[in-house]
Amino acid sequence: MAIQDERTYLNFTEFFASCVVVDGIGQRRFGWDQVLQSNNLITFFESNVAVNAASFKYADSSARNKNFLTRYRTSNETALR
Repeated sequence: MAIQDERTYLNFTEFFASCVVVDGIGQRRFGWDQVLQSNNLITFFESNVAVNAASFKYADSSARNKNFLTRYRTSNETALR
């Protein structure tokens, strides 16, 4: 799957690097095998990323950079758009 929109791509890249690799896998909250076997990544990340520990830089539609807590943002379907 390719992400065509550059802002969405960059937001996803930030989320993945900060919340999945550093917080999730780095802190042993889950492993690569669990990520790869998940049928629904949003649900998986809601359940497995730290509640208030992880955050990522997110560019909103006006291209302003903000930091959001991972758990809060993944519960919103438009989190990475």
